[in-house]
Amino acid sequence: MCNEFFCVKKIISRAERRIRILAQSNTHLLKKNKAWVEAHKILLEKFEAKDKALQYCEEQLSLLKNSYAILKNQNSILEGKITTLVEEKYILNQKIDDLTDTNLELRSLTTPFSCEGASAEDYLDSEW
Repeated sequence: MCNEFFCVKKIISRAERRIRILAQSNTHLLKKNKAWVEAHKILLEKFEAKDKALQYCEEQLSLLKNSYAILKNQNSILEGKITTLVEEKYILNQKIDDLTDTNLELRSLTTPFSCEGASAEDYLDSEW
């Protein structure tokens, strides 16, 4: 019987030692797991921050695209106005040329004839 008692005591002793080793290993694994959880939280925060930054960039890109479309439309309008102004300038230059020609014609009609020694009354009488 004594032999069985020592045998059981030895088994219990080994089991207790294995339990202590497993408890130490479990504590170590718990610490490691806690570190992994903290690292995961940090990475998740970084990911969320990057996701927010990406959303912000996408919103800014959308605004830039809208601004580009507006500017392109305004550019087309301005090009149309410039074309109209160029055409109006051409028309005004034509009118100026016509007026200049008319002015020259009128000057040629009103230029007095050369009458040396004649008075203004003589000149007026000569046209009638």
